[in-house]
Amino acid sequence: MARWLRTLSKKIVVSELHRFKKVILMSNMENYLVYTDYQFQLISHVLVFGLGAMVAGLIYFAYTVSSTKPKYRTTSYLGSVVMVSAALILWTQYESWTNAFTYVPNVLGEGQGGYVNANMEDGIIGLAGAIPEDQSNLSRATFSNGFRYMNWTIDVPMLQVQLLAVIGVAGVTFFRSAAKFVVGGLAMIYFSYTAQFFEGGFHPTLGDPSSRFYFWTFYLLGWVAFAYILYSVKKDVFDRTDHMHARARNVMRGIWWLFVGSWTAYGIAIAMPAFAFNAGGAVSRQFIFTFCDVVSKVIYGAMLARVATFQSAAEGFQPAMDECSWEAVTRGDVPDLTPDDFYGDQESSGRPAPVLAK
Repeated sequence: MARWLRTLSKKIVVSELHRFKKVILMSNMENYLVYTDYQFQLISHVLVFGLGAMVAGLIYFAYTVSSTKPKYRTTSYLGSVVMVSAALILWTQYESWTNAFTYVPNVLGEGQGGYVNANMEDGIIGLAGAIPEDQSNLSRATFSNGFRYMNWTIDVPMLQVQLLAVIGVAGVTFFRSAAKFVVGGLAMIYFSYTAQFFEGGFHPTLGDPSSRFYFWTFYLLGWVAFAYILYSVKKDVFDRTDHMHARARNVMRGIWWLFVGSWTAYGIAIAMPAFAFNAGGAVSRQFIFTFCDVVSKVIYGAMLARVATFQSAAEGFQPAMDECSWEAVTRGDVPDLTPDDFYGDQESSGRPAPVLAK
C-alpha cells in the first residue's frame, strides 16, 4: 500500500511539473539546471558582492561630491542614483535566486544533492525520482534576469548623461546628445530583454529552431543599437575633450576603453546559453553580469568623479585643488607618476626618487 501511494505521489508530481513546461521554456537558462552546493553558493555570493560594491560606491560619491565645482556635481548625483538603483536590483536578484531553488538530496546521484527549480519538467533532469515525498518545502518561484534589464533602463541613460555633465555640455547640445544616448540605450536594452525570453531554444534536448531564431534576431538588433551608442558617445563626448586639462583627458581615455570593454562583456554574458547551456555557464554568466555592473557603474563613476575633480582644480576651485594636491602637481614638485617611474630602479637611472605630496 505504501509503495502504491509513493508511486501515485510521483505521478502527481510529474503531472504538476508538466503544467509548468511552457512557462519554463520562456524562462532564463538558469532555471533548467541542477547546481552543486558550491555552484549555488558562488552565485549567491557574487550577487552579494555586487550589492556591497554599490553601497560602497554610494558612500564614495557622497563623500567626494563637495570636492568638485557645483557645475560638475551632476555627475556624482547621477552616480549616486545609479548606485541606489543597482543595489536594489542586485538585492532583488539575490532574493530571486535563493527563493527559486530547493536543495534535493540525491538529485545528482547517490549521496549527491543539488539545488533545482521544482517547476522544471521531469524529463529535463529526472526530477520526479529525486523529489522527496514531503514537497511542502519546494519552491515554485522562478529565477529571472529580467530584473537586470529593468535596472539598466534607469542606469544606462544616466551613465551616458554623466559623460555630458563632466565635459561641461549644456543647452541644446546637451539635450540633443542626451536624446540620442537615451534612444540608443533603451533600444539596446529592450532588444536584449526580448531575446532572453527565447533562451530555452538552446536547451540540448528541448530547444527548438524557432526560439533560437528569435533569440539571435533580437540579440543582434541589440548589437546594432550598441554600435550606434558607441558612435554617438565617441563623437559627442570623447572627441570633444580638447578643452579639458591634460590630467582629465588622460582619465577620459581610460573611461572610453572601460566603457567599450565592460559593455561588450555584457553582450557575451547575454549569449551564454548559446555556448554553455550548463551550470558552469550559468555561474560564469552571473559573474560576468555582476563584475560588469561593478566596473561599468562603480569604477566608471569613480573615474568620472576624478575627472570632475581635476577640472574643478584646473578652474581654481580650492577644495578640488586641496584634494588632489593640484598646486604641487602643476608646480612640478610632484610629477604625475607611472608605475615605472615609481617602482623603477632610481639609483641605476640616475634620477632622484619622486616625492609624493603630503
